[in-house]
Amino acid sequence: MAAVWGGGGGGGGAVYPPPPQNETVFLIDFDGVLFYTSDALFEAYLDAFGAFGFKIDEELLIKIEGHSIDEAFALLGVKDKKIQESIKAHKKAHYKNHFKTMIPNYNMLELKNKVIVSNAHSDDVKDVLDYYGVKDVLGVVGRDGVNKKKPDAEPYLRAASLFPAKEYLIFEDSAPGIESAAKASKEIEKTSSVSIKEIRLNVENIFGGSGEKIRKMNGVVDKITSKNKTLTTLSENGVLTPKILFLNEEKIILEYVDAPMLCDVYENEKHFQKLLNLISLIRNIPVKQSFSSESYARHLEQNHAVYFQDDASLSKVFSRFKKALLAQKDVLDEEQSFCHGDLTLSNILLKGDDLMLIDPIDCSETFSSYLLDVSKLLQSTRNYESIFGISSKENRIEMQKLRESLFEWIPKRLHRLVKTIELSQFLRMLKYKKNLSKEAFEKARQITLDIFEEGALNDD
Repeated sequence: MAAVWGGGGGGGGAVYPPPPQNETVFLIDFDGVLFYTSDALFEAYLDAFGAFGFKIDEELLIKIEGHSIDEAFALLGVKDKKIQESIKAHKKAHYKNHFKTMIPNYNMLELKNKVIVSNAHSDDVKDVLDYYGVKDVLGVVGRDGVNKKKPDAEPYLRAASLFPAKEYLIFEDSAPGIESAAKASKEIEKTSSVSIKEIRLNVENIFGGSGEKIRKMNGVVDKITSKNKTLTTLSENGVLTPKILFLNEEKIILEYVDAPMLCDVYENEKHFQKLLNLISLIRNIPVKQSFSSESYARHLEQNHAVYFQDDASLSKVFSRFKKALLAQKDVLDEEQSFCHGDLTLSNILLKGDDLMLIDPIDCSETFSSYLLDVSKLLQSTRNYESIFGISSKENRIEMQKLRESLFEWIPKRLHRLVKTIELSQFLRMLKYKKNLSKEAFEKARQITLDIFEEGALNDD
């Protein structure tokens, strides 16, 4: 990567050849423009200041946005230089732990001839670029490369001197940054044209059925999760999924697909066969490692039932479920296969005439079967999406048709087993709804008890 890293006191470091004189160069602020970093900065500041007994809140973070950490010191009255240096060192040492909460602005990343001009340290910027695999930045002018930071004109004057061009487009988000760019443009415009554009990144928080935080920004969906391998496997085996823009062990970033959830538009006559074809395609993906269905029962007992030991009614259901599942263990083990793991109708998008899958669960380290996917579809037939606010639409008639069609398709010998697994999906839901809100939990609890009372664990 051609860049100016470090240097301090006027910007030393390696200077690489600038682009041809006749090209446009984009001078881009880092925090809040090239990357959404507010969550990462808040958590890093909270961590660093908290380690030394200082409390920082979101209001203070907003006040210092676009400034340096020194502004926070002034606002909090931190005058001791040794403490200041210790806080800075703590933030630097732990900042990488929060990279996963950043979101790249792919609209900006697609630009050629990018130069980052930031009040952040150039090493911090480089580390983030490395984390996200960004390798086409021409250079970085950080706070260590200038004598005076924004709002002074020096950062942009420094960038223009290192990368001469006939035209500069500057992108900023904060008042100090815009002031810096405006001051610098008066000098730069003696030889080149300059345009300054203010950028505001709009981040929408989306909460899934399990309460997970998913964020949408500029046409991408960002999800912090360690369980993201299944989507890659589905895509590699011919299942239609959103384009994967970034993937590692901590998070996944996908293109945002503007298409309706299947629960909102489902028509049994049009879509049921498509669902069966989809289940078949997923079912035939090779399973790399097999697990006994006992591991599924054990997972619910150790990771879910333990939270409801004081609820006599739910404890009874968990206990009865385990006995019912283990009684059908041999049959269920025969039905082991690859699966999506969370195949509700809200995780299926109708993209034109095709079904696109989103938000699978990593089932690589536990039992998996297409019957788990069937049971998630049955969960949707109970109007799960509308009850829990995932969808504002009810589709009761078509949902009933789907339920009937599924039980017509499933061999009768598996009916009791599928009902048992359907109940397990609501048992799994309880923990997440409890963390979400009291109202959501009460709804989930009542549905679970209702299904149990229907005789889901009884012989047909």
